[in-house]
Amino acid sequence: MDEQARLHLQRFADAYREAAPEGWVRIVTWWAKMGESPEEASLDATMAPAVVVLRDRRGFLVQEPIEPMSEPLQDLLQLEALDQRHADWLVMRVEIDADDPEPRAEFDHDTLVRAETSLQDPWADEVHHYLERHREELQGLPVEPTTEEAGPALVDVPGVHEIADRIVDGLTGDHSSWIRVVMWIGRLQQEDGSTAPNNVRLNRVITWDGAQLAAEYGRTSTAHDAIEALYEAAGGIDWTQLRLIADRDGPRSILAVMDEPRRPEEGAATDPYWRQVHDYLELNQDEVEALVERLQDHGNLPGDRSGQKRAGLLGWLRRRG
Repeated sequence: MDEQARLHLQRFADAYREAAPEGWVRIVTWWAKMGESPEEASLDATMAPAVVVLRDRRGFLVQEPIEPMSEPLQDLLQLEALDQRHADWLVMRVEIDADDPEPRAEFDHDTLVRAETSLQDPWADEVHHYLERHREELQGLPVEPTTEEAGPALVDVPGVHEIADRIVDGLTGDHSSWIRVVMWIGRLQQEDGSTAPNNVRLNRVITWDGAQLAAEYGRTSTAHDAIEALYEAAGGIDWTQLRLIADRDGPRSILAVMDEPRRPEEGAATDPYWRQVHDYLELNQDEVEALVERLQDHGNLPGDRSGQKRAGLLGWLRRRG
């Protein structure tokens, strides 16, 4: 790759770097040209899933979707024009590390992504499950420093703790062996830029049955009144998301996200952004493992089979729903 092509690859990567949150470790994006045949595939129709891996305030690795701050397509077109050796690529895989100014690009000439089957095609699983599959490598990478002010703000208004308790009671009513509850509420944006009348609500109830972990769904109907009370309590906050996390042994919080844009209403049901909730157990293995250890140490682990030698949490992970 000559110097001009390398410059355009760098500018392509910078569009993602500028959108990265503090504490990020690596950004991964795959760009696929879509078509019915390799000859028809072009940059006129693309799919470009992208994720960022970062360390949260507690030092745990987490994965989130990321969108570039500016449109990188023009630099990609220039890169393709300048680097004729790879002009006929079908999928370009790019990794961008926080501690390395040079992005790494790999060009795949064999993987064809068809438009009509692209959403079911497993070609992008490596992106969506990147942290899960590369955790050991990522553990050793340095991060950009975080600031104490970074991240969502704690919702601290009168009655919020009681509201959180009521929401947790509603979501865990069918799950007596729960150890953690996660619920995100997101405001959505209509095509004209206005706020959609309805929010998206997602949750996961992490359970432990004495032998293995599972991620279940909690029934929001039993928590409806408490969620409405939360909306009223947070009425003075200009939030785009409300995030509740509650542990069996007491710690729970409701955070207001104010520095992220509203997600689009169209396609909200399949928006990969919400994988952070749907795949919570897989994406937060270290943190859930630490929670199980803590609950067991304090005698709060439901169904704990004392005296049995445990085989390691990775052998217990199971996902339902």
